[in-house]
Amino acid sequence: MSDTKDPSGTEIERTAGGRFAVGNKGGPGGRKAMPPNIRCMLEDASEKATKVLIDGLDAEDYDTRLKAATIIHERLYGKPAQAVVNEDGTPIRIGIMLLPEEKVE
Repeated sequence: MSDTKDPSGTEIERTAGGRFAVGNKGGPGGRKAMPPNIRCMLEDASEKATKVLIDGLDAEDYDTRLKAATIIHERLYGKPAQAVVNEDGTPIRIGIMLLPEEKVE
């Protein structure tokens, strides 16, 4: 096994194949929280940003109207699902094989 360090300097054990050893995570601290002052500024600007999007629906340029409509719909209903298909349009089949865990000594 080889050892590496994450950005915070914490030791992370890895197997010989480079995978995380049992009980070790790649990002043990997770994503850093947004600073409260930045979050507050963004929350204050949220109403203005929403108004800009809504105003975009009335823009003269068709591409601007379409982009505004797309963003609004995606925020309300989520992005549409995309099929994963081969070049001929047939579905791609994916198989998953579970392998036994490597023993740590």
